[in-house]
Amino acid sequence: MRQAFIVVLTIAIAAIRGGASDRGVAFVHVNVVDVDEGSVRPDMSVVVKSQHIVRIGKSGHFKLPKNARIVDGTGKYLIPGLWDMHVHTIFGDWIPKNEKVTLALFVANGITGVRDMGGDLDSLAHRDR
Repeated sequence: MRQAFIVVLTIAIAAIRGGASDRGVAFVHVNVVDVDEGSVRPDMSVVVKSQHIVRIGKSGHFKLPKNARIVDGTGKYLIPGLWDMHVHTIFGDWIPKNEKVTLALFVANGITGVRDMGGDLDSLAHRDR
């Protein structure tokens, strides 16, 4: 069975912050996971500018912005960031206390938002950072 890599939109948006976001990024020929419809929309283009999705449509059916950075998503998937609504980011010594490790593990697995259900409150100041 062929496995496809998942391109997480929110990670992509974070990666294009700064100068690149002014010119925009176009993800082309990507399979978009439509969470409203519960389906996959093949061969789509998604244009992101200034950290906002400004256009979604079938690849080749609209003009991409000038100077936009093009990311070829052939064979890949673009999904909204996922939320884990029941986590314990820090719970005893068995979970890394270094937030750079813990939060990166969430993002690496497509989770861009969490609801911590308890833990060391002094260590949960991630939101402020």
